[in-house]
Amino acid sequence: MDVSTEALVLETPNPLDLSVDDLSELANEIQAVLDESNYSELPIKVWSEPILGAANNFLDILYVFLPNADFFRDLVWAPVAAKIVNFMRKRFSRPHEAARTRIAYIYGPDGGILSSVKLRDEFADPIWSASGPDRSPPVTTDTK
Repeated sequence: MDVSTEALVLETPNPLDLSVDDLSELANEIQAVLDESNYSELPIKVWSEPILGAANNFLDILYVFLPNADFFRDLVWAPVAAKIVNFMRKRFSRPHEAARTRIAYIYGPDGGILSSVKLRDEFADPIWSASGPDRSPPVTTDTK
């Protein structure tokens, strides 16, 4: 099942850096926003890539798959985007992660990039871009 076509999906490429528990907290914050919109029935799923080995990453990366391109243009996107930026900003307070740049890539359900946002430090303005790598949506039967 392609989870991105029926849900908003938060994916971590490395659960040792950005855990499923961390993403579940973000999912709860986003759900509170969706509950006040016409997307209240939209499920939010958290997904993690399998751990393939140990690595030292100098970036904190989050992949966000939207259920459709209209969601990106809807008024609900602004408060959802703010939750994502605030989530990334809070991660700078962790001592072992303070120097990591944070990047969230925002995708449509087909894996085409819609936007990206980068934070270089806790106090920096978010840098929004319409570019980033395309990525295949996660395919899973997991319903986390």
